[in-house]
Amino acid sequence: ITGAGAKATDFTHYPNLQEGITPYKVVTHRHYPEILEILEKLNPNSKIINVHFTPHVFPGSRGILTTAYIKLTRNYNEKELYNLYEKFYANCPFIRIQEEIKLSWVRGSNFCDIAIYSKEDKTVICSAIDNLVKGASGQAIQNMNIMLGFDEKLGLYNPPLFP
Repeated sequence: ITGAGAKATDFTHYPNLQEGITPYKVVTHRHYPEILEILEKLNPNSKIINVHFTPHVFPGSRGILTTAYIKLTRNYNEKELYNLYEKFYANCPFIRIQEEIKLSWVRGSNFCDIAIYSKEDKTVICSAIDNLVKGASGQAIQNMNIMLGFDEKLGLYNPPLFP
């Protein structure tokens, strides 16, 4: 079971999750304070950051799919947000801004795929990573490459296992 930690519980017991995707810790997830901290650093003058996310656990061996809900202070259309994300991540070789995402499109890779959906002041951001590469070993290799002065893509810029 991926995305719910390493501790075996009734919740993570495979027969209890088989053929299902389950939201968990919807308003109490341990990474929520980290998300707010980063958003506050990116926008220190903002009084209120209105973002929520829903983690999901599923009966798979790897991958994390995140759905984040954001209420913006002004209306943006998807094209404007897409362009903002493209500009923000322009120098991030492992971030791919897509029209849609699937976990299978990042499997076995160091990529993080992001899709943006927006209407009026409501925005939903979805992301997909292979947590065994991007979330663990790939992140370590990428950081080591940077620390040692190597190209950060060294050993990591490989296509996903699917399609």
